[in-house]
Amino acid sequence: MNNIINIKLLARFVVCNMAFSALMLGACSRGGGESASVDLVQPVVSGDTVAVPDGSNIASRLELDTIGEEYHSINLTTTGVVAAIPNAYAEVASPMTGRVARVMVRLGQTVEAGSPLYEVSSSEYSEIIKNYLQSKTAMVTARRVKERTQDLYNNKVASERELDEAKMQYDIAMEEYRHAESVCREYQIDLDRAEVGQPLTVRSPIRGRVLDNNLVVGGYLREDSEARVVVGEKAVVKGDIFATFIDFNGTMLGGNFYVKDTLSLKSGCVVEGDLFFQRFQVELDAKFTGRCQVMSEAEFHKVASPMEAMLRKAQPVRPAEKAE
Repeated sequence: MNNIINIKLLARFVVCNMAFSALMLGACSRGGGESASVDLVQPVVSGDTVAVPDGSNIASRLELDTIGEEYHSINLTTTGVVAAIPNAYAEVASPMTGRVARVMVRLGQTVEAGSPLYEVSSSEYSEIIKNYLQSKTAMVTARRVKERTQDLYNNKVASERELDEAKMQYDIAMEEYRHAESVCREYQIDLDRAEVGQPLTVRSPIRGRVLDNNLVVGGYLREDSEARVVVGEKAVVKGDIFATFIDFNGTMLGGNFYVKDTLSLKSGCVVEGDLFFQRFQVELDAKFTGRCQVMSEAEFHKVASPMEAMLRKAQPVRPAEKAE
């Protein structure tokens, strides 16, 4: 529908230009002498449309042409990045300041929701556990006092005022305990094994694969620290890649690299697949599982030719080729 509208608008524009050109020529002719013919039937202009009646002397001067489709193709050579958009993505940073005590995951590892990622030694975290244990002890003590006072009151030994005070102290202690317990659960602390001085365990909120991990054991984490572990679900690129040069820094699980010139695996990348190249560079900490084979330029074109033929087949057919 858009093509039809564009054709109509362009046709109207051409007719409009021709009509006004003819009008200008007619006006010049009339100005040059009395023998010029007079256009008795004037064109009708409505918006962007000029209607020329059959009786107008302009009609014989118009040249009309039909707009048609023409085949157009363009090939671009550029630098690109292939990336998979994960269904779920989480940058897991430490909620408290402290030092990294232990890192429990590696790059490319699959983790479940709730799996431990790393541990942080934090004084703030120890203070939270300390407050919880103290509030628990105070709550248990206040409950025992209330029960003993209730027993004394039943035996006419304690007064009602003493019983009310014991109940009020117990309610206050219970409220403080519940608050401390909720804070601990927010940080996923195992309350049955909570001890002062134990490190904070940071866990993954989702199931996925470790995409990035820039933590260092002994490193100090601040509140505004960029150090974190990145976990993404199904953030995996699978497929064969054909290129002249490849500088790979990421995770590639499945599929092969076909490189006409130089393949470079950057530090921290994870690759599972076969590599075919003319030149090969590997940085420290790059992880690779698969075969390596040197490939000449002629061999590259031989392997890549089926892919190029498939791309040409997928291109639209020229109108002239349809007619044949």
